[in-house]
Amino acid sequence: STDVVFAGFHLFYFFFLSLRRPPRSTLFPYTTLFRSLVLGGDVVLGLWNGEFGTVDPGQMRWRWKISLDGAIRARPAFDGRELWVGTDGGGLYEIGRKGEVIRRVELGSPVRTTPAVFGEGDLAVVTRDGLLARVRGGRILWRRKLPGVGTYASPIFSGTGRLAVGDGSGAVSQFDGNGALIWRTALGSAVHALGGGEMLWAGTEDGRLIAINPVTGALTATLKAAGAVHSPPLITDGPTRRMVWAARDGVVRALDWKISEKPWGWRP
Repeated sequence: STDVVFAGFHLFYFFFLSLRRPPRSTLFPYTTLFRSLVLGGDVVLGLWNGEFGTVDPGQMRWRWKISLDGAIRARPAFDGRELWVGTDGGGLYEIGRKGEVIRRVELGSPVRTTPAVFGEGDLAVVTRDGLLARVRGGRILWRRKLPGVGTYASPIFSGTGRLAVGDGSGAVSQFDGNGALIWRTALGSAVHALGGGEMLWAGTEDGRLIAINPVTGALTATLKAAGAVHSPPLITDGPTRRMVWAARDGVVRALDWKISEKPWGWRP
C-alpha cells in the first residue's frame, strides 16, 4: 500500500513560497506545509488561492495542478484510492491521482478540517459552522450540529467506527456511526488537534496533551506539551512505539507511548 506521511521539509518551504506566497490569517497563521501530505513520493499540496495538485520533489515543479472553489486551509486525506480535500467554498472534493475531479459534495459552509477516512469513499468532515457530516460514496448520509463553539479540530475515527471531534469551547465529543452523541468531555481549553491509538490524544491551546479513554471519555493522563498543540500527535509503529508531537515553540518531541520515559526533543 502507498505510504501517506505528513510533509514538513524546509526544502519545500522555499519552493512553495516561490510559487505563490499565501496571505496570512489570524485564524490560520501557518505556511502551506501544514496543508500537504506525501503520496507515493510526490507532495500533495493545497494553497490559499484554491490551487491543488502534486509536486515532484526532485524536479521542484508541479506534476499537475487544478483550481478549486476556495482557499484550502487543511491537509487533504487519502482513502487508499482517491484524494479528498475541503475548501472555503463549502465543497468537499474527491480527486483522482492524476488530478481529475471525480465529484464535489456540497456542504454549505467552509471546510477547514482534514477529512477523517474510515474506508474507500467513506469519511467524515466538520464545517466551519459546526456541522459534522458523514459522507459515503459521494452522498451525505447524515449531518449533526456539534455542541460547543469556535474552531473545530479535524475529526478522527476510532477502531470501532466512532467519531471524535474537539472544539474551541474546550471539549471533545464522540459520536457513533449514525451520529448519536456517546460522550462529551470538557478539557478547559480549546482543542485544536486529535490523535488516536489505544488512547485518544487531544492537543490544547494551553499547552497540554491529554489522554482520553475512547470508550468512556474518562481522562487518563495529562502531559505538558511546551506550547499550544495545533497538529495531531502521531503514534509510531515498530518495536519502540512513541507518540510524536510538535508544539508552538517549534520543537518536535517524542515520548514512549506508555508514558514511561522522559521525552526527547528536536528543533527542525
